[in-house]
Amino acid sequence: MTQQFKALLAALYSADQSQLTPSPLLQTKSKWDNNNKWGFFLGVLEYGLPIHKTKVNAALNSTTFSEQQTFSRTLQSSTLIDELFEYYITPFHKGYSNESECNTPIGSTAISSRASSTEDLDYLPEDVVLTHASFKKAVTKRDGGCLFCWGRAAVEGCHIITQKNEVMEDDELALFQRAGMKQKHQVQNGLLLCKVCHDLFDNLKLYVDVAGEQLVLKVVNKDEREDVEKTTEWRRNLRDLRGTRVLREEDWAGIDKRQATNPVGEMFLYFVNTNPSIQPSKQALEFHKAACLIWKMAGGAEEDEEECLDDIYDGMIRFLDPVKLARTREWQNSSATLIGSSK
Repeated sequence: MTQQFKALLAALYSADQSQLTPSPLLQTKSKWDNNNKWGFFLGVLEYGLPIHKTKVNAALNSTTFSEQQTFSRTLQSSTLIDELFEYYITPFHKGYSNESECNTPIGSTAISSRASSTEDLDYLPEDVVLTHASFKKAVTKRDGGCLFCWGRAAVEGCHIITQKNEVMEDDELALFQRAGMKQKHQVQNGLLLCKVCHDLFDNLKLYVDVAGEQLVLKVVNKDEREDVEKTTEWRRNLRDLRGTRVLREEDWAGIDKRQATNPVGEMFLYFVNTNPSIQPSKQALEFHKAACLIWKMAGGAEEDEEECLDDIYDGMIRFLDPVKLARTREWQNSSATLIGSSK
């Protein structure tokens, strides 16, 4: 995306063109101001589909006054924002998806508990819709514990593309098709996460980056400027999440050779069952990542945004036994916490 496009969008929203990158206040969508809208469209231009990028870019390059005015009215309208919001944010954000985890779509035939293993899930007839219970059993068998913090208590089946209470609409069905899946309860659409990590993932504060054959956990940095409080908070979040994984490393020693971080501080995902056919859909994870980054650029927020990841993960650490707690604090205060940046 060129600086010219950024400048045109900034001018359209009467924003500070010296920055060319918005730093909007965190606000719920119903309270978005021009800075939020500016950031949202920049996010779509940066991370959206080619068809949407082409449409916006063509309009930004309009040469006649009438074309520019038409585009200005279109871009300012809530209709276009709502349309793109439904496409990029609603299928992934818990607060907007009307998610109801325990329901099977109306008119569908639920699979029996007999076929609840990951192997069985690979050979289901197309007209059979999985239940949430069979979905959770499948991701539990594949993952063994929370994929992010490695805890084993209070784990839940998390959908990458969140399910809805109603029958899937055409656009949502297309989203599953583009991710190489047929239905929301497929094991490839799932991650096993603890309640804390599940909520953060569903609220677009954590995402999984696809780096070749590796899946890497990322914490969203809401403001990448080095001298602001949000960046300091982000660094603390990384430190605490890495520390939680460090102290749980030995709990998995008999299962695999996982490491809390690699030499540059990246946090890889590990699976108990490594069968490639049942791993999370990389395309679905890419869609979720795009939602996180667009949401970040728009300054998207929930009503309870004041609760930060630092408090959450620090609270998790306090429940450890004294020996592990001392080891974790020692690790956090060492130079190991300074390796790598995960943006």
